[in-house]
Amino acid sequence: PRYFDDDFTNTIDSATSFMQAEEDANDDYNLKLSGLNDLIGSGQLSTAELIDMIKTQAYEIGQLRKENNLLKSKIVIVFPSTISSEIAFRGLLILLFIQVL
Repeated sequence: PRYFDDDFTNTIDSATSFMQAEEDANDDYNLKLSGLNDLIGSGQLSTAELIDMIKTQAYEIGQLRKENNLLKSKIVIVFPSTISSEIAFRGLLILLFIQVL
């Protein structure tokens, strides 16, 4: 087992971890935003093209959500809660494999 030193406190270290994750996310967002600004500013990407890409991605995400919900409903029908989780997991893998084919 792993033992932490006396200075470790769950509250302080988890708060630090969340703050670090937030800083990393903000840095990543700012980097991507500056890249988009560079593409638009240089004329390599028009605002209309950017809007079209965002609309297309939003539509595709919506379709994936619908498909995901459908597959989840099929899993619930196929695997009632009375069977073991191991059997359910194996069946899920088979369903996913069949879906890929």
